[in-house]
Amino acid sequence: NQGLPADLFYPFAHLAATIELGPEYSAFSAENYIQKVKAPIFLISAIQDKAVDPQDPVNLYKAAKTEKFLWQADTSHDVFKDNPNAFQTKVLDFLESSL
Repeated sequence: NQGLPADLFYPFAHLAATIELGPEYSAFSAENYIQKVKAPIFLISAIQDKAVDPQDPVNLYKAAKTEKFLWQADTSHDVFKDNPNAFQTKVLDFLESSL
């Protein structure tokens, strides 16, 4: 493992965002902006992720108004490291269907 554990990192990230963006920084959430995206969107949810809630990409998928794709990979946070072949296939499939 590299980096800080999520339990230690996120409180500091929250504090830094509050200092940098002000107490209303939650207004800058992805859910607020994804609705404005007009290009196709490819979201990946790592089901075994301990750093990011696997429900977050699902919520973004539901909020998106454009053509969208969701892959729920049965991996940890680093989907590419855990399953590079499936990652490559999914990304290429998305690009081929969206371009």
